This record gives sequence, C-alpha cells and structure tokens, in this order.
Amino acid sequence: MPIECTEYLNHVLGLNYQHLQAEEQIILATAYLEEKVSNSRLQSVLNLPSIQIGRLLTGLVNKDMLIAEKHGRWTTYYINTEYKSFPEQLELNDISTAVVDLNQTDQLIYQYVKVNGMITTQEVVNTIDTITTVQGASVAINRLIKKDLLKKNRKGRHIFYTLL
Repeated sequence: MPIECTEYLNHVLGLNYQHLQAEEQIILATAYLEEKVSNSRLQSVLNLPSIQIGRLLTGLVNKDMLIAEKHGRWTTYYINTEYKSFPEQLELNDISTAVVDLNQTDQLIYQYVKVNGMITTQEVVNTIDTITTVQGASVAINRLIKKDLLKKNRKGRHIFYTLL
C-alpha cells in the first residue's frame, strides 16, 4: 500500500483506522486509490465471497467510514471525507495502573484488543508500525501477559489473545 494512502486514511479516519481489521483497511485503501469501490471489485482484490465482503462494507458504512451510493441493484462506496472521529470515552474503572505503566507500543496493542476483543501475533505485525516480525509481536504480547492484561487462547491450531 502506498505510504500516501496510509497517511491519508490516518489523517481522515484518525486512530480508528488503525483499529480496523486488515480486510477493512484494504477496502478503504482501494476506495481511496480508485476513488470508489464495489463488492464485485473487492471480490478480486480480497478473494473473499460476496456475502463476507458485503458484511465488511456494511460495517464500514455503519462506522461512517464509507458512504454507500445505490444505483439500482448495485452499490458503490466512497470514503467519507467528512468523517468525525470521536475520542473513546473511558470509564474510571477502565484505567488500570498497569495500563498507565505501558510503553506506547503495548498501549496500542492493549487498545486494539479492547476495541476488537482479541488479537493475533500477525495482527500485531499488521497494525503496529514499530513491530515488523511475529517474534517481535510475541515479545510484546508476553509483556502484556506478564502484567496480567492479556491471556492466551487456543482454538484448534489458532492462537489468539484476549483481555484477562
């Protein structure tokens, strides 16, 4: 993805862009680069079924990141350049002393899990700019486990991490 694309999406959508799934980020990047996007175009980009892409598009429309424009049976999606990013409201009981002691990278991982419910080491690599390897992601995640903020979960062969 061109750096100008990522910079633009970060500027327009703020921190919320970084909390999105990789597929959602690709959808927004395609919409930016091609000025519009459709379900059929995304099928070739993401290699996912139409129904799954439809759910991702609906989610981005519900988050006000995309604007849907209907043309009969077809819908075209555009980036919402008027997107308003509202800071997340934290409850007093959400703030843990352990979270305050985290470095910036660990805080980003913690916030990602808080928003998305879980994270994998690959998602850490994909979303955190300062971590470029799965090994680096494991080290960061283990710091959060040692501080009793995350726990390791396994479903079959898949390993993911959730809040404790």
